[in-house]
Amino acid sequence: MIEGGPGVSPPRPRPTFCSSLQEGGPGEHLATRPPSCHQPATRHTCDASVSGLPWIRFDTTLPDHPKMLELLTLKDGHRSAFVYCCALAYSGRHGTDGFIPAAALPRINGRKQDAANLVQVRLLDPDPDGGWHVHDYSEYQQTSETTDAVREKRRQASRKGNCVRHHGDSCDCWKNPPESLRAV
Repeated sequence: MIEGGPGVSPPRPRPTFCSSLQEGGPGEHLATRPPSCHQPATRHTCDASVSGLPWIRFDTTLPDHPKMLELLTLKDGHRSAFVYCCALAYSGRHGTDGFIPAAALPRINGRKQDAANLVQVRLLDPDPDGGWHVHDYSEYQQTSETTDAVREKRRQASRKGNCVRHHGDSCDCWKNPPESLRAV
């Protein structure tokens, strides 16, 4: 493939991923790269310190759940239903156990009316200090405490497997790893 010449578009920029947290912390921010007319700064998501889940659970009965059916009868109910799905994803990703801060409403594609609709049908519960809680989140989703416990179990199993593989069955160095290998 020949690059350049008249009528030929410049190559598409490759995604850029940051190797450290920027001043805004994890989340969407501008990638830092040298200025170039062909490679403008792009937005990307950095999950260097996000400790939530890479997935959430959706029940197959969600579309015909009575609360969802009630939501769909409201003005912009379809939009609010999408905001609810985004709220679940936000909470799972950030390990908030169902809490959605008010500042995150635009991030989950929501407006105040969407939040009011979700509160009206009891899919969200208002928090007295601001924000909302996904109703019965821990009943259907894995909590951050459970996630951390599962990760620690996997870490221990990995350490033990590596120890046995590299040092033999009689070594127990995996039980007391050096400080640099311990979870933060």
